[in-house]
Amino acid sequence: MSIVEMPPFKVTSGQTNARVQVNLIIENTGFGRVVNNEVRDFAIVLKGEGTERDITNNCPDIVSGRIKLYGKEQERSIRCSLVLPFSETAVSYIVEAEMGYTYYIDTNPLAVRVKGGTGTSSTTVITYRQPASLQNEPIGDWWDDIVDICVDKWGLRDPYFIAAIVKKESWFDASAFNAGEKQAWEAYQSGQTTVKPWHEEYYGKGLMQITGPWIAGVPRPSTFEWQYNMPPEAIQTQAPVMTDAYNGRQNLDRGCWYMKALLNHYGNDQYKAATAYRFGWQGTDAGSFDPYDNNYVNDVFRYKSEYLQNVGYTENQFPSRP
Repeated sequence: MSIVEMPPFKVTSGQTNARVQVNLIIENTGFGRVVNNEVRDFAIVLKGEGTERDITNNCPDIVSGRIKLYGKEQERSIRCSLVLPFSETAVSYIVEAEMGYTYYIDTNPLAVRVKGGTGTSSTTVITYRQPASLQNEPIGDWWDDIVDICVDKWGLRDPYFIAAIVKKESWFDASAFNAGEKQAWEAYQSGQTTVKPWHEEYYGKGLMQITGPWIAGVPRPSTFEWQYNMPPEAIQTQAPVMTDAYNGRQNLDRGCWYMKALLNHYGNDQYKAATAYRFGWQGTDAGSFDPYDNNYVNDVFRYKSEYLQNVGYTENQFPSRP
């Protein structure tokens, strides 16, 4: 694979320690055309602030470093969602990608485009202000981790939504567990019942109460009948390793991997994703639940609204529905 280093791009912000959602689009330049559903290796490395990181897995069109380009002589774009830190001065980033491609930058929310090289933007930069504890929940213990893992790593653009999910699931208690599910598993293990609970030993645990062998499996999710138990957007090989569901960062990592799959499945409709997170995606797809009016989502989006109001943001800046 021939890797080229593309020209640096810059985005500036007058705010200190700001972050902005950036969509990096890798474009076919013409001589990168492919024929007959060719499969190519692909790598994207982001360099900046003296660091270097591989962002290949931030691109939903790339699976384990490989991309399939469809159609005879069909041009294809690759979209990567990442969150970049900025200081008061411009920070340069360099992209490496396969020869034959260029890139442009879309910055959310104003979609200012920087074509194929250098440029600056002073568009609206969203900083993720930490909400106050509104009902004595210890949100401050985990806010930076939510931004670091769920926003920066998994590209979930709304940490206030994730915080609301965590508040509903565990009240930000990393040691929380579902007592009923635990009791059911222990009853089966001790022989008090012959009915094996569906979640097996993976009863709800931790910050996001991840449950079941396909979501909470250790060290990786179970592959048994994957296609029947998980939405097609959930890629098992992309699930992060988890050795301890009570480890808050590991729990957020696995939980936000799954939430990203649900949001992709429902076109970024947080109401449907939250309903599926609580009641299951199969039932949500089948219409068994009203995703816009059930006890779970009513609580989640009340919490989210309270957090946004507390930090001075509006629903328009962090929309719950597409």
